[in-house]
Amino acid sequence: MHTLGVRGVRINLRTRGQRLEADQYRDVLCSYARRIRRLRWSIQLYVAMDQIALLSPVIPELGVTVIFDHIGSPDSATAPRLQTGYKEFMALLRSGAVYTKLSGTYRFPTTPELDDYIREILRIAPDRVVWASDWPHSGGTEANPDGDRDKVQPYRKVDDQGWVEKCKAFCGHDPDLIRKIWTDNPRRLWDYKGSE
Repeated sequence: MHTLGVRGVRINLRTRGQRLEADQYRDVLCSYARRIRRLRWSIQLYVAMDQIALLSPVIPELGVTVIFDHIGSPDSATAPRLQTGYKEFMALLRSGAVYTKLSGTYRFPTTPELDDYIREILRIAPDRVVWASDWPHSGGTEANPDGDRDKVQPYRKVDDQGWVEKCKAFCGHDPDLIRKIWTDNPRRLWDYKGSE
């Protein structure tokens, strides 16, 4: 898989609302880190922001790069700066211990002060943000509220071009920052050379 270009694993603890104790998070992350460390792969985490508070102590011990999906997945009901996990997430970004994906914000469209939060992330950690489309925009758990995993759900209708333009606006249309989150940071993170 490494030869084919794979550079990480993804752990999803958000979709089903899985909650673990702090030591269980440690066990899961350490188990994956042991298996991928020699390959220099990353661990991508899809967790709720409040889970970051429980995960943050173990991250510096893993010896692998950690990426948080969807700018830390803040809750929709409260401004991110008021949420559990916000301080820990920002400290990890500031220290360079983690990356985050600028993606999937349509998953929490009613989150207060979301635009300010995204701009703050870009300001404090411009070298630790990678853009992602989150395509093909699956319906998520809210599309199957009865828990029927066999139900075929429709894809969300997302204006991808509008999303790209919004992200450029988050960057203040700064060409250096845009290049970082679309080109330089992903290449460094995933060991991808690509073409200019």
